[in-house]
Amino acid sequence: MKEYWKRLKSLNNFEITIIGLQVILLLAIFVADVGGGIVENMVRRTFDGQYWKLAAVMVFSGVSFLSILLASMVNSLTVRLVVIFFFLVTFLVNRVTYQLTGGYLDVEFISSLLETTGRNTLLMFLNEYFSVLTTAVGLAFIIMLFFVYTPHKAKIPTLLSLPIPILMFSIYVLYMVMPGMNVAKFSSSLFSLPYQFPMAVKMRNMIGRLERIPLQYNGRFGGQMEKIVLLIDESVAGSSLTINGGPDGVTPYLSSGAAQQINFGLATSYTNRSAPSKLLLRSGLSIGSIPDTTYTAFTKPNLWQFAKKAGYRTVFIDAWPTLFQDFVTAKELTLVDEVYGGYEGVRAYSDFLAAESLKKILARDGKFFIIVLKEGVHWPYANAYPRDWRNFSPVVKGVNFIKMPVRKGQGEKFISKTQGLRPLLEKGEESSTLKELYKIVRNNSDNNRYDSGSQRVNAYLNAVNWSVDHFFRFLLEGLDMRRTIIIHTSDHGQYVNPKNPKGGFYRGHGSIENPKAAEGIVPLLLFTEQPVWRKKLERAAEKSFNKMTHDRIFPTITRLMGYEPAWVKVNVGETLLDPAPAERFFFYGPSIFRDDGVKKMVVE
Repeated sequence: MKEYWKRLKSLNNFEITIIGLQVILLLAIFVADVGGGIVENMVRRTFDGQYWKLAAVMVFSGVSFLSILLASMVNSLTVRLVVIFFFLVTFLVNRVTYQLTGGYLDVEFISSLLETTGRNTLLMFLNEYFSVLTTAVGLAFIIMLFFVYTPHKAKIPTLLSLPIPILMFSIYVLYMVMPGMNVAKFSSSLFSLPYQFPMAVKMRNMIGRLERIPLQYNGRFGGQMEKIVLLIDESVAGSSLTINGGPDGVTPYLSSGAAQQINFGLATSYTNRSAPSKLLLRSGLSIGSIPDTTYTAFTKPNLWQFAKKAGYRTVFIDAWPTLFQDFVTAKELTLVDEVYGGYEGVRAYSDFLAAESLKKILARDGKFFIIVLKEGVHWPYANAYPRDWRNFSPVVKGVNFIKMPVRKGQGEKFISKTQGLRPLLEKGEESSTLKELYKIVRNNSDNNRYDSGSQRVNAYLNAVNWSVDHFFRFLLEGLDMRRTIIIHTSDHGQYVNPKNPKGGFYRGHGSIENPKAAEGIVPLLLFTEQPVWRKKLERAAEKSFNKMTHDRIFPTITRLMGYEPAWVKVNVGETLLDPAPAERFFFYGPSIFRDDGVKKMVVE
């Protein structure tokens, strides 16, 4: 130790300057990475009188910074490069996330991202946010070069580097013993992300093991609708539909009255993100139970259980290319009799292939309850419709991943439980290879970087026109709706703003901080020719136009299944037939499962 201090004292001015610059740069990175979270929580803990948590925040932050500082001075170049590499990569991920969402990554948010993984998600990200990614990578590279060189005299001997793993382990212990705090905000990404990824996987595995409570109901079933469809769209802003006051020409089919939809106007979604909204729609968790710190959404009776109890055959149709996302678990799918998914081909046609499957099921005899997850108009918008389908222009050119003709019946796959719920490829079906995907990214990396706000808006309106209006024209053609009802909504809304004043474009939905109201405004349409229910719903829509919420859908479906109205009101909740709520809002934030991970945004 004495030798080390002697070496430090013998540093020349140049070496001292280099070390000083490294420390300043490291401090700047650390403050930029977590400074806001630390200050915010210090102030909050002080005013709340939670001084032990305030002390924990200060210790956590100090230990984190000291660990990184020591790691940059380790004698072994290999160890130093490995630690710095992980620091920079995770810092990069956190910076990109913050720039796109306005919030930091944490366990639940990472888990939610894992719920929406897949080939298309990666390609969409590369196309839409290419400039954001390259800027962050460039910054990380410059920082890495700065830390590669450490003056020899300042390097820490091997024995003295032992405190580094001890400090890192202490951070992990703090993280584990303080589950009620968003500890990720108080440390650098070097520690928060490596710990959070395995914890997120652990969370997913834990969720997958949770058992649902059996549904207790001893009443009678009366006036059942024979076929009930919950059609959940993706990223459809309620105000984008012409029938809801949107631009002319977006929904001409629905506006013509040919669909005879029952329109509840602008409704509020559960959240401004896909996975939690879809989970809550299936589980029917009341808004008063959010945040769901006990994971009740995974244990209370869900729609599948209600349907099975009422004698329905259950069907799940997922138009996305991958299953097991949006908090759908293998255990949940044991409650489903038929699962359809894995539609391959041009993205713009996946919803239509799913609609083809749906129409075949609705033509069968018997009672069916069906949930359909559409790909909808998720960004990049130009990929959500065929290239020649342009009612609004100018627009950008889309990727449309694989150019292949769509034949009648192509893409439908029944996935049996004995096959492990894995999508099957039909004989002769074209599929993409990694080489093809690389070409797609290389050749189209600029295609979805919009030159102007009007391009982005026009692309979105074209997507809604195709994916909503034309979709219903295709779906409803020839359907017998006298004993069938289709409930259509979107997982969340979309904020399609031309430009972000800070640079680039707004993400559109899923904002963790300062969301736009449009992120939680969705359409709510019902289609049926069953006379009794149609009359009831038309009256309700007239009284509650632009006033309804997502949490009314689950109870309404249980009524359609024939459960006694009085029992539903007490045990499930109010329906679309009941008076509209006095206040409407949606939840936003990194997690619906943590006290400090979710906030409410009231919608006027």
